[in-house]
Order: sequence, then structure tokens, then C-alpha cells
Amino acid sequence: MMIKKHYYSWQDIENMCINIVKQMYKDDFYPDYILGLTRGGNIPASIISNMMDIPCEAMKVSFRNDDRVD
Repeated sequence: MMIKKHYYSWQDIENMCINIVKQMYKDDFYPDYILGLTRGGNIPASIISNMMDIPCEAMKVSFRNDDRVD
């Protein structure tokens, strides 16, 4: 089975982050830090962290079930 991928531009990612930040402000939600998940989540986490001036931390997450050791 072939998985259809969707590619986002940098502008798309920035717009999504802006919308998330707007919703956080609207909900009066100000976390102590932003958690970015590796393999795709660190970039938006960093952008949101910079927009809100909140520290950012990274967390490695893997759902693969193989014998590789990273």
C-alpha cells in the first residue's frame, strides 16, 4: 500500500504555528515550556517557542518496532 504524502511549504508551517499561538492566547494558555517531538515536531515547537518567548525542550519518540539502536 502506497502512502500519499503531503508536502508543506515554510509559509504553511509558519501560518499553522501562528494559528496555534493565536488559539493559545485566546484560551489564556501559557505553558512553562514547549515540547518538540523528534522526527518532525522540533521545527514547529521551536517556532512557537520563539513566538511566545517560552523555553523549548526536545523529546525523542519512536514507534518503530525494529532492532535498530540509535
